[in-house]
Amino acid sequence: DQLPCTQDGGLVYCQNVKDKNEMWAPLLEKAYAKIHGSYQTLVGGEVNEALINMTAGLDENFSLFKLNAEKDKQPNYKEAIKRIMYQAFAKNSMLGCCIAADPSKSEKKLSSGLIAGID
Repeated sequence: DQLPCTQDGGLVYCQNVKDKNEMWAPLLEKAYAKIHGSYQTLVGGEVNEALINMTAGLDENFSLFKLNAEKDKQPNYKEAIKRIMYQAFAKNSMLGCCIAADPSKSEKKLSSGLIAGID
C-alpha cells in the first residue's frame, strides 16, 4: 500500500507541513478511506463522525461561532470552553475541530495556514 502523493512526492491529503516525517495522520486517514472503499468516497462528513466511526465513542459538539454570538448571555464563554477542553483532556478524550465556511464557496486557506470549509 502507498499513500497518494503529488508528482513532486508530497502527500495529497492530510499532512503536517512543519514535520514531513510525521505519518500518523496520513496513515489513519488511509485506513479510514480503506474502510469506506477509497479516498473518493470521503467527500464530506464531520470530524465527530470520523472519531465515532474509529473509536465507537460518543460525541459532543460546541459551536464557537454560536457561543461568540451569544457572549452577552454568557460573558465567560471562553473560560467555559477552556474548562470543557481541559476536562476532556483529563479524561483522555479525543478532540477534533473544523472551521466552517460559506457553503457556496470552496475551501479557503486562511492567513493562519488553516483551511476553512473542510468538514
